[in-house]
This record gives sequence, structure tokens and C-alpha cells, in this order.
Amino acid sequence: MLRARTTYRRRTGLRLLVGPVLALLAVAGLPFAPLGPVPSAVAADYRSTVLEDSPKSYWRLGAGGAGHDQTGLLPLNSTATSPGQAGAIGGDPDTAVYFNGSNSSLNRTSLGSPHPLGFGHFSLEAWFKADVGWHGEGYLVHVGSGWYRLGVKEGRLVARATVAGGSATVTSGAYVADGEWHHAVVTGDGARLRLYLDSVEVGNVAMGGPAVGSISRNVSIGLSLGLTGSHFKGSIDEAAVYDTPLSPERIAAHYVASGRQPRLVGGPMADYERRGECNRCEGQAAASFGQATHFPVNTATGNFWHTFTDLAIPGRGVPLRLERTYNSDMAAVDGPFGKGWSSTYAMALSVSPGQVTFTQENGSEVVFTVAGAGYAAPPRVRATLSKAPDGSYTVVRNGTETFLFGPDGALVALKDLHGQTTSVSRPDASTMVVT
Repeated sequence: MLRARTTYRRRTGLRLLVGPVLALLAVAGLPFAPLGPVPSAVAADYRSTVLEDSPKSYWRLGAGGAGHDQTGLLPLNSTATSPGQAGAIGGDPDTAVYFNGSNSSLNRTSLGSPHPLGFGHFSLEAWFKADVGWHGEGYLVHVGSGWYRLGVKEGRLVARATVAGGSATVTSGAYVADGEWHHAVVTGDGARLRLYLDSVEVGNVAMGGPAVGSISRNVSIGLSLGLTGSHFKGSIDEAAVYDTPLSPERIAAHYVASGRQPRLVGGPMADYERRGECNRCEGQAAASFGQATHFPVNTATGNFWHTFTDLAIPGRGVPLRLERTYNSDMAAVDGPFGKGWSSTYAMALSVSPGQVTFTQENGSEVVFTVAGAGYAAPPRVRATLSKAPDGSYTVVRNGTETFLFGPDGALVALKDLHGQTTSVSRPDASTMVVT
């Protein structure tokens, strides 16, 4: 079998001469006019976005009165509520309703005919702002006699469904009794009950069968009818129910239509994750910042980057490919091509107490933290890290690429799905051999 072999030596002082004036201004931190439009957090028409998904009932809790249903199906009766509160939707004068946590509610009971929700296929949605430090149990939207509930319990978002097998409950880990507006959605498709907080799925459980109960003859906002001590304390806005499970894409669309920026799974991205054209362990998560080789300045971070391919030889197994990327925010980091440069065979691990940092070929990084006997990364990361008894490490990226690193964190091999291996060795401090 023939294998490609290449040797390259480091040339001290090799540097990139940056041409575009725009790039020079970005690197220097000087003001400049962008070449294209800059996105802004101006609220879209939130009401229209919700109505596109055909809710069975939609209470804006401001327009038309606190209990007015935008679909005309089910106006609610108000008890001890405080309407006219500042709402959740940016740039929208529509208001919200405050619930006092003791006897406030909007509800209708003993409906002559059931609310038209499907068995097991549904969504409940609401914006809420729980009072700071409130640790009670209260519900944002409740449909049926113990059928579908979405609320807050002990400072955490919770959803419940009464199903053939008993009940299904899912709770978020994030604390939400913080006096801030949050977007809550629960969906059911007959198989899984899924809970979303601020457009991100935070948990799911098996439903165990179709929903049971009195088929939604009771509907309430601000409490769970029939459940003692279930009054919510705080403001609620834009509540809706659907007879289909909203998709993650539509839930995100509702969140963005409120005037807020999209949320990333696992929290905000650090600047070191956004180097190069994208973070290759995170797919399109980083690429969504509009990075492309035609516009090599990341306006979110000020980083100027550019990638060059010096050598590409296809073959059996991992192809021989030498790529190098310059990142201005790595200007203090030296490498085989000089300061600010990263490259294919210079990928490395940096080990420190409690964590391991994986630097990829384009300079973007992923941080793995110690979790029990292994390592964990933010949930948006599609890569795993493991450590062998001899101190070496293995990174598997996107389930298709395997990188082997020595105990010192230096790259020693690359493997494809079939186990075909390309080896990397360093005979001396200035030479790297790829075979």
C-alpha cells in the first residue's frame, strides 16, 4: 500500500500580511462601517408569528381585556388579577397580567364541550416573570382535570401530563424565580413530553401513553384548577394552547419574534469557540454568526481570520491535507507557521486541573471538564474526550473523525471510520513528519 508522506519545517518569522483595510481596522480595534446590514433585536410581529401556528386558544392578556381569546373560542373570567403590567414582548405596547400567588386566576370551568386538544398531541406556551425568591408552586397554563399543566415549582419550570400509565413530569434545572421574563413551552407527541425554557429544550420524559382525564373541560391561567395551593405569583403574558406539538424551530421563532436573540444550547459561546469559519465540534452553531471567507471579520468578537489550504492529496483513509488559519485574537500564540497561526497537524490538547482544552485546526477551541471518571462538554458540542491508562487521549468529533493525542497533548494520529490511520511524528523540535 502506498501512503503519502510529507515533511515540513518551521520557518521562524513567517507572518501574514493583511491586505483588506476593513480587516486592518478590525484588528486595530478602530471604528469602521460594516459592509452589510447589522442584525438588531427589533421585535417582529409576535402575534402574527403565534397565529401562524394555528393555536386553538391564544390569550395576549392585554389586547381586548385580560381574558380575551384571540381565536374567539374561549374568553376567560378574571379573579383578583392585576392587568396592565409591562409585557414580555419588546417594542409591543400590549400588556401582561400580574397574579398575586393567593387567589388570582383567569379560568373557565365545566365547559359545555371539551377544549379541542388532541389526545397526547399538544403544546402549552406562556411568557412568565416569577417574583424574585418565590418558591411556591403555581401554574401558568392548565388544561383539563389534571391533564396538561405548565408552571413553576420551587423556583424551577415544571410540566405535567396525566396519561394512561399514570403521570409524566419533567422539570428544568435552571432557577427561574429571578424577576426576569422567560419563555416556557411544553409539547407532547404521544411518546415524549418535552419542556423548553427560553427556546432551548431543558428536559423530556416518556409519556407512557395517551392523555386521560376529563378531556380539557377546565382551562385556567395562573393556577391549576382543583390543585390546592397552586396559584402563581408573578406576571404572565402571551399564553396559548395548540393541538399539535410545536417544533423546536417554531418555538425558537416565537422566542426571536419577541425581540430577543436566539439562544444557544449550553449557554453563550465564548470567544475562543468562534475562531475560524466555525467551531467544527459544534456544526452550524458558530457559523450562524455570518462568518465566511468573503467577510473574514467576526463582528461579534472583532477577530480577523483567514484560512488557506497549502496541500490536499486524496487517498485511502484520512486525506493528506495541510490547512492553516490565522486568527488575530491568537496573535500572542506561537505555532509552526508563526504567531496567530493554527494548522491541521498542530491540533493539540492543553491539560489543566479540572479541564482539558481541545484546540482545533482553525484555532477554535472546546473545553472538556472533568465529570466523574470521564469528561463532559457543553451539550451543543458534538465531540467526546477519553483518557487511556497510559495517559494518552482520544477525541471523537461528529462521530466520524478520531484524533489521538499523546500524554503531552500533541497530536499523534488521525483515524477515519474504518480505522485507516495517518500518523504524526516529530523527529526533532523543528520537524514534523506525516505518514
